[in-house]
Amino acid sequence: MCNQGWTLSGAAEYLRTTGTVDEACLPYQPVDNMCAKKCSDWQSRLTKIASWNWIVADPTTIKNFLLQGPVLSRIEVYQDFMYYKSGVYQHVSGADVGGHAITIVGYDNIGHYWIVKKQLGNRLGRKRFRKD
Repeated sequence: MCNQGWTLSGAAEYLRTTGTVDEACLPYQPVDNMCAKKCSDWQSRLTKIASWNWIVADPTTIKNFLLQGPVLSRIEVYQDFMYYKSGVYQHVSGADVGGHAITIVGYDNIGHYWIVKKQLGNRLGRKRFRKD
């Protein structure tokens, strides 16, 4: 569904049943309805996940699941996040602009922050969030 957002369960179920193509086949563009522009051999390039499940949202459980692979999650995004450039993001000011899906890919035990991948606007990259 290239023209709207997803629930976490809807996205996970889509990845299980239908799959997704690689970035080279359908590069990210910060606009809706880009599905028609995927590569001609997209059907042979689909990757699916075997299964998914809800987990308890506590740090120990999430860290244990990270040993098996990335963890899909959701954060509330505030206006100040739009100006995030580097370092560890922690909400300081601005109104809530809605929930956004993230992929937790790690945890830094020394700095005590989550390492996540997030796509917002035309930026894609790793972000670091305080766990509080």
